[in-house]
Amino acid sequence: MSSMSKISELVSVDLKEVWPHEAHDFTPWLAENLDRLESLLGMDLELEGTEVAVGPFSADIVAQEATTGRRMVIENMLGSTDHDHLGKMLTYAAGLDAWYCVLIAKEFRPEHKSALAWLNAAATGVGFFGVEISALRIADSPPAAQLSLVVEPDDWARQTPKPGLSLTQQNYLAFWTRFLPAFYEHHPTWGNVKTPPTANWLNFPSGYSGMPYDLAFSWPTGIEAYQLRASLYIGPAGEGEPERIFNGLLENKELIEERFGGALLWDRNEEKISCRVSCVSDFVNPTDENRWEEYAEWFISHISQLKEALTSSLKNAVSA
Repeated sequence: MSSMSKISELVSVDLKEVWPHEAHDFTPWLAENLDRLESLLGMDLELEGTEVAVGPFSADIVAQEATTGRRMVIENMLGSTDHDHLGKMLTYAAGLDAWYCVLIAKEFRPEHKSALAWLNAAATGVGFFGVEISALRIADSPPAAQLSLVVEPDDWARQTPKPGLSLTQQNYLAFWTRFLPAFYEHHPTWGNVKTPPTANWLNFPSGYSGMPYDLAFSWPTGIEAYQLRASLYIGPAGEGEPERIFNGLLENKELIEERFGGALLWDRNEEKISCRVSCVSDFVNPTDENRWEEYAEWFISHISQLKEALTSSLKNAVSA
């Protein structure tokens, strides 16, 4: 018998056999395997949450780009695309101020491919992706999931991290590139930032969706100067209403500031969309490379102190 006759065929498996229920089976699987989507899109992603409330509705999965904090809405379906899921994705994106939208389906109808392509061409500032999901098996092996990109933003395939960056973006990229190894020497298990950003800020997880710790070169309103800022951001897609969690922390303001070792800034957004607890430095110059080591030390020490001061109170505020 020829050895070629022993080669098994690759066969398609019904998605419902692998994930009987979209919300109960497929969504949790994808949330636990975001690295599959990372590889497909070429992005570093962090999970914010599943079934995230958007008014009376719930987004299947909300993630964020690890290096920029830009939010991504992921809408799943195990059948062919339809108007219902496309409309839901757009509704969630608007409600959560998303930068990226991903529609995942077994098969894309031509009309819905065209709709996503049209949205990408409309220069809305939001990137729309279409991803087809399939399951394959060889002989009696367990089924394997396969994700295929069928729609992407017009210039996505041509995008690379460095060409075309402004001088400001190049400066931030250079600083964070130098900063990240120093940060992970002190906090080797805090987050998983693989790619330094070109933005003025960088996020690390708090353990609660929609509430990252962030580091930033910020500029106060009305002042043309930069400060270093370390903060806890409490966003609208988190574990609860931002104002409720912020109030829970504020009730322990004296204790938190005692643990921190100084006064903090308590920023309650007037529109109650998001809140922030932070500390800031004196004025700095982000382009002064001779002081980057000093800036990195400030960031590392103050985000560490802030996390230590807030951890127990944040847990109580979230669970209250």
